[in-house]
Amino acid sequence: MKRIFYILIILVWLPGYSQLIKNNETRKFDIQFTDIQWEINPHHFYISGNVKHIIQINSVAAEKIDFDLNNSLNVDSVFLNNKIVTFEHINNKIYVNCSGNKKDTTQIYYHGEPGNSGFESFSQTFHDNQPIVWTLSEPYGAVDWWPARNNLEDKTDSIRIAINCPNGFMAISNGLLSDVVNQGNGSKTYLWEHKHPIAMYLVAFAVTNYSQFNLYFEQHNADSVLVENYVYPEDSAAALEQIKELEPAFKLFSEYFGPYPFSNEKYGHAQFDWGGGMEHQTVSFVSNFDFYLLAHELSHQWFGDFITCGNFKEIWLNEGFAVFSEGLVTEKLFSQNDFINWKKYRIDRITALPGGSLYVDDTSNIWRIFDGRLTYSKGGMVLQMLRSQIGDEAFFQGVRQYLNDASLANSFAETSDLQQHFENASGEQLSNFFQQWIYEQGFPIYTINYGYSENSVQIIVNQKPSVLNGPVFHLKLPFLIEGKNADTIIWLENTQKEQIYTVDPKFVPSTIRFNPYFDILAKWKEEDLIFDKNEVLLFPNPADDSINIMLKKPGTAFGYRLYNKKSQLVQKSDEELISPSKIDISMLKSGNYYLELIINGEKIHSTFVKL
Repeated sequence: MKRIFYILIILVWLPGYSQLIKNNETRKFDIQFTDIQWEINPHHFYISGNVKHIIQINSVAAEKIDFDLNNSLNVDSVFLNNKIVTFEHINNKIYVNCSGNKKDTTQIYYHGEPGNSGFESFSQTFHDNQPIVWTLSEPYGAVDWWPARNNLEDKTDSIRIAINCPNGFMAISNGLLSDVVNQGNGSKTYLWEHKHPIAMYLVAFAVTNYSQFNLYFEQHNADSVLVENYVYPEDSAAALEQIKELEPAFKLFSEYFGPYPFSNEKYGHAQFDWGGGMEHQTVSFVSNFDFYLLAHELSHQWFGDFITCGNFKEIWLNEGFAVFSEGLVTEKLFSQNDFINWKKYRIDRITALPGGSLYVDDTSNIWRIFDGRLTYSKGGMVLQMLRSQIGDEAFFQGVRQYLNDASLANSFAETSDLQQHFENASGEQLSNFFQQWIYEQGFPIYTINYGYSENSVQIIVNQKPSVLNGPVFHLKLPFLIEGKNADTIIWLENTQKEQIYTVDPKFVPSTIRFNPYFDILAKWKEEDLIFDKNEVLLFPNPADDSINIMLKKPGTAFGYRLYNKKSQLVQKSDEELISPSKIDISMLKSGNYYLELIINGEKIHSTFVKL
């Protein structure tokens, strides 16, 4: 889902919901098939219909079957195995006693005005004076308009949806349109069938006076895919040209992620009146046809629909990949400069505030779940950064292994599943990376100093976390070293608050730049260090617990003595050190100190201040 946010703060009441994670072994029920009939008239904010679920009972301890349905809707009757039964409809749930069989079929008849649990889950709006009714259930909105299991525990294995609406309107939903039946009473029934597992928040419909056109998009080493588009008549000409521009992205995603997951049915778009888009399975609902909005929702068919996050605490598995995919199309279909600017924009947005983790700590707040800075920008940039850490080959191999994992395909995933596949593909242990970037807060702030001597470069990296008590981030850091007729990028492993590196680029360096292509999520400042006439550099100055000693020629051996302002010897080296080196001054009192270096019998003097 991608939304253009016009409202900064809103209070939302959420009805009771069950926030469950993937646990196929202990799940009591498995919905194998869902058959739905709805009556929708876009002129009215109203729904009526019946929903049949065929359910496998997995636990002998199961006594009741439960579905989520807002109490604002009236339940007319409930059938169990074709017999009318008693039921309870309380606290936005319907409870029906199990029959004791291994398989039960429930059918719920209901009607009324739907509720609203967040992102306008059931809405009636207007375009060009024409009414439209549409749905958007993520994260908890399915409860408002149809009896479903409003959790991330179970996908119905397949679904059939029949929508009756007045003539002059079209009803759009998931899967393939198998029939349109003229009822002879001024209405038509549109029958949609989707033969892939689907999370219930991804079930959707829209009804209005659509104009339709079909396209076929080419894939990488796979058959072309039908792309059905349902747009407002007043926007149809522009929509056709804009949607055509999406085909290179479709082919690109099939190359890097694998074939479109629902190739035997369709992909498509249905226009609706919301500030952004929603990745309903096989048919993304979009408010406009901006290229990046279309690419974002398309990528969700792999990340969010085919494999769905197993908990809204880990919604970044959906949205982070969708934002990463925006970057991928920028890199591959536009220019490198565009891609660099894309990454810089994301980094600037993320680092505008110091805190925040990808892992959602409060899933009762939908604005926290769909936080644009964290869930979206940080999620996408963390994936891009991981790509830079393990390399393209391992990264995309890990992505494809994740998507090809039979235990995750058409099901639910957690962060640990993704981590395992990246570790398998890269051969690297990534628990530290995932712990710091998914579950902990903030980002590193670097102060980087450079010293030049002959053909060597000294790089001093100091880092601090953006939040109090934040971690020391472990990353490979990129530096671009440029000379008169040469340049090179080096990656330096940084695992400490302060590290000093000496690098020989094999040419005379003129400039150095940290993170030149914005692959590292951080804030930073860079400074060149200038050696004084005695060819010795002390930093930082003033100093706190330690001070660095750097000589113009790296690798030079030296000893030292420290004197206080009374010329009293307070500290000395017991053995020769090698430049650059760091010495501990934590035991010294605050004040001015005099440093004497001994190099090949010669003495060099300098001063510093201890804080």
